[in-house]
Amino acid sequence: MTYIKFHKPSHKKHTNYGKYADAFQKHAWNNAKPPVNISEDANNYYIELAAPGLKKEDFTIKVEKNTLEVSSDASLKKKYKKQEFDYGKFVRKFELPHTANKDSIAAKYENGILNISIEKKVEAKPKTVNIS
Repeated sequence: MTYIKFHKPSHKKHTNYGKYADAFQKHAWNNAKPPVNISEDANNYYIELAAPGLKKEDFTIKVEKNTLEVSSDASLKKKYKKQEFDYGKFVRKFELPHTANKDSIAAKYENGILNISIEKKVEAKPKTVNIS
């Protein structure tokens, strides 16, 4: 499974942000998306997306062609004195391998982790041949 990278716009030193431009852009882009773990076993592909503070209703998961998109428009409502993460508004896209069964995707959100499992097609699963 391939993560579709988001291309950052080019940064020019002569912006209105002055000497703080690099720190501002680095902070804004690094905190714009929740981190993921991607794995697989013989039967499934798995995506674990860390997004604490949200509810399962805050997520939208859709598949278009071979792309799985996970997004949220929610925003954390609590006011903080210091806030280092807010994964409320984001979009993450993943290119599904041809062996993924797009009709068999399940998702569960618990303890701040969105767990997505994508079943592999039958022909992609390993077979055992008995020797007679």
